[in-house]
Amino acid sequence: MLSILFIAILTTSSLAAIVQEKQCSNLFADQTPQGNLTGWTADYQFNKFDPSKGKLLSVELNTTLNCSMFARAENFAPSWANGSYAYVDADLDMEMIEGSPLHLDLIVNGSKHNVPPSDGILDFQGNSSFNDTAVGNITDSRTTSNVSAYVGQGTFNLTAVNKAVSTVRGCGTFASHIETRGWSYACITYTYDNTHCLSGYKKDGCTGLLLSGWNITISNATSQWNATTDASGFWQVCNLENDTYSVCELSQDGWTQTYPDGCYTRDLAGENITNLNFTNQASLCISGHKKNTCGGFNLSNWTIVLTNSLGGAISALTNETGYYQFCSLPPGIYNLSEESKEGWSPVSAPEQVTLNCSNISGMDFVNSECCGSSLKINKTADFGPSPVNPAGINQAINYTIIVENIGNETLYQVNVTDDKLGLREQIASLLPGEFKIFNARYVVAEIDLCGNITNIVWANATDPCNKTFHLNARWSVPTSYTAAIEIDKRADVSSARIGDVVNYTYTVTNTGDVNLSDLKIEDDGHGMIDERV
Repeated sequence: MLSILFIAILTTSSLAAIVQEKQCSNLFADQTPQGNLTGWTADYQFNKFDPSKGKLLSVELNTTLNCSMFARAENFAPSWANGSYAYVDADLDMEMIEGSPLHLDLIVNGSKHNVPPSDGILDFQGNSSFNDTAVGNITDSRTTSNVSAYVGQGTFNLTAVNKAVSTVRGCGTFASHIETRGWSYACITYTYDNTHCLSGYKKDGCTGLLLSGWNITISNATSQWNATTDASGFWQVCNLENDTYSVCELSQDGWTQTYPDGCYTRDLAGENITNLNFTNQASLCISGHKKNTCGGFNLSNWTIVLTNSLGGAISALTNETGYYQFCSLPPGIYNLSEESKEGWSPVSAPEQVTLNCSNISGMDFVNSECCGSSLKINKTADFGPSPVNPAGINQAINYTIIVENIGNETLYQVNVTDDKLGLREQIASLLPGEFKIFNARYVVAEIDLCGNITNIVWANATDPCNKTFHLNARWSVPTSYTAAIEIDKRADVSSARIGDVVNYTYTVTNTGDVNLSDLKIEDDGHGMIDERV
């Protein structure tokens, strides 16, 4: 159990109140029987000094070692053993957090006995034996003014190690049974000045760790005091009179103060003020490059804009290697954007950036000058283009048209047109390496037979840099046809006399595969023959 006692000592010369706070506890003292068999290791646990109470001046550790002995001894010697007694040498070792080790050495002796010769029976009874009990204690203390390790929140442990050696001393030969128990009391006394103090901690706002080596300034209308945070991030200034004080931190490169917003202003009026804490975050950076897809060269003099979740914006120019960087940033959520330039198109850009407790690099922007935009169109058919593969009237020509993006940029609004085939298609976008196939059919008409059937497919597209491509492909199909005619002449009689009338019938038949026009029939005996129905 831990008990705490306060003692106040007022020194009139300085009007400073020197106060002592004492914490006491025990190890194994509250057991029955008291103590624990020697050879134990146990921890004392004490509360650290609360810096809001004042300025800690010194720490004293006071420790006792208590030892009890119960001894039984039997003389095995054939002669008297005069002046014999039980003997215990007990030790306790402790060490302060900051301060000298403490070693306690306790000797516990029983009474002296004149013991007759052995009766030959080992039963710790009869005249040849004796019993004895004894209790002893010893106290020592250590004091340290190196108090920083004792200041703060929570508790700390001090380990006590107990050992003992026991024996029977005398001129006889003894068998013995010695039970040794040890226990300990320990007290920590904090001596501190509880006059007016301002204090607090310095923390890393990102990791929560306490920061040492930061300068804190305290000032009133006439004076200024300086304090430096210790290994536990704690700072304190005492011996201050009642007044209004400003408490500020001295900024350090690479850090941003996140709490409070500026300095503290506090009225000191008879009580300490603590928890004047400062929170800082290491200034972080977001960086990346501006790149060109054509050759991968880095692009300089491009404006990169960084915005935070509140809408604030800053900008930076890429250097000769295309590198940009934003620093002195607190953790948070950011968005990156780039300026647009004529003749360039964005390819990829960073998504939303969450900045935690470390720098973020590799936030690259990739742009394209569209130096590799290219479109290809190809047109083929199952007739032609060789004269040995002609198409005839009423035959169907099957066309295959392939539009392919053979560049390294996405193409948009790809239009494919062939008026003769009635083809009018639009492709919203065509990725690099992507292609589309169109199939169309055309039936040869008589009007096509006078020459090759040549038609052109047209294509146009726009690349990300708003450049427009126009190209075409053509395919010629030779034609073949047969123009032929037959005529048949008949009379309505097989013979005739003078004066008879003979009627002739002329039948003309188109035996080819094309229409014929301007038909004329001439008979060498009758001249031009008119058509009769």
